[in-house]
Amino acid sequence: MTNAVLSTMRKQGSGKLVHVGSIGGQIWSTMGTWYQATKFALEGYADCTRNELRPFGIDVILIQPGAIKSEWRNIAVKSIQKNSGSTVYRPLADAAVKFFTDSEDMECDPKIIADAIMKGVTAKKPKARYVAPSGAKAFLFFKRFMSDAMLDVVLSRFMKIPKTVKTH
Repeated sequence: MTNAVLSTMRKQGSGKLVHVGSIGGQIWSTMGTWYQATKFALEGYADCTRNELRPFGIDVILIQPGAIKSEWRNIAVKSIQKNSGSTVYRPLADAAVKFFTDSEDMECDPKIIADAIMKGVTAKKPKARYVAPSGAKAFLFFKRFMSDAMLDVVLSRFMKIPKTVKTH
């Protein structure tokens, strides 16, 4: 998609590319490997293209949503149950499913993300990243000021991940 519009943007000397990632590109969640890997990759892609395209007058904006009301949660739950629910990872899968199910009330209206996108595309000098909703900013704040080990403990407790798992 990016390649389809770059030629025109370079010719006009301006443009704005918007990528919708996730705070999951910076914060892990149990049984989220498949999801987090794609979001971490998108973070790198946005950072690289932002710097490669800046000389052409093209802005690259990364939107980093937190929990949003969508079909994502149900898709994630079904995928976790299907792929890990009857494996040695079952206790972790059960914890992840419970966390995602119990945290439905933390999900915000998708309009908040639409507003963040509009803020970015209408800004004369957009920020590299827009995080929404405000609760998602708290997770990134903790990541910035905690060691990885400390953040692992906090997130593990928040998600109620078992400390040990028996494999037999």
